[in-house]
Amino acid sequence: MAKTNQSHTRGKEDGQASSSLWAKLRAFLAWGLQSELMRYLLAGVLTTLVNFLVLTLLGESFGYEKGKNLIFNSLAIVISILFAFWINRGFVFHSSGPLWPEFVSFFTSRILISLIFDNGFFALFYNVLGLQAKVPFFRVPWAKLIGAVFVVLANYLVGKFLVFRKQKN
Repeated sequence: MAKTNQSHTRGKEDGQASSSLWAKLRAFLAWGLQSELMRYLLAGVLTTLVNFLVLTLLGESFGYEKGKNLIFNSLAIVISILFAFWINRGFVFHSSGPLWPEFVSFFTSRILISLIFDNGFFALFYNVLGLQAKVPFFRVPWAKLIGAVFVVLANYLVGKFLVFRKQKN
């Protein structure tokens, strides 16, 4: 009978530990979602995944030959910018500003930043310097990942201070 009580007690302790861990995880997520920077990082990860997925599907289906790779990368950029606008407007910055002016400034700034950093680094590292090795799992060239780091930083600054800036009353 003692063994039954011990296993029953251990079951309660395991249940309490897992519910305690779950409560801590929920508290951490609630805290994280209160932080604009944390929401932006989550949105950035999702946007990057959309970008990488589109590029991977196109590149693996049709090849990454010089010329095609920048067209595929540009298509991935446009699709991910459309996704990013909606997630940044609603989830990250909670914007209630006028839709079309925000969209135009968001899209324009993101395209310019992406052409400079994403396509620029992709062309330089992949086409010119020959860095054609691919990131494991994502199957996108490392050149794409290098540009993505700079894109994320520039996009946050432009989104926060130019596109979704808070209106002064």
